[in-house]
Amino acid sequence: MDIWAHYIPLTLTNPIFVVLFGISPATISLVSVVFRVWDAFTDPIIGWWSDRTHTRWGRRKPFIVAGAVATGMTFPLLWFCDPGWSQPALVAWYVGACLLLFTSAAVWNVPYQ
Repeated sequence: MDIWAHYIPLTLTNPIFVVLFGISPATISLVSVVFRVWDAFTDPIIGWWSDRTHTRWGRRKPFIVAGAVATGMTFPLLWFCDPGWSQPALVAWYVGACLLLFTSAAVWNVPYQ
C-alpha cells in the first residue's frame, strides 16, 4: 500500500511538472533527492517515537490511523497547483506538498512495517 504514497508522486512528476509545466528535469531530479534525504531523517525519528509511545490502543495503531488520514488528505495537494503560476512557485508548491505527503506517509508506514 505504501507504493501509492511514495512512488506515484515520483512517477507522475515527470509527465506533469516537466512535460506539462516545463520545469527543468534537473530541478525535478534535485527535488526528488531532497525527498529521499528527508525520508532518511524522518523515518528513524518516527520509528523512535512510535517505539516509545504507550497508549491504550497500543504503540503503533495511533500512528497508523493518524498517518493514513493525513496521507489521504495531503496526497491531492500535489495536484492542486495552477498552470499559470511561475516555475519557482510550482517547484515550491511541489516541494511543500511532497514534504507533507512523505512525512504523513512515514507516520503510518514506519510503524506499520
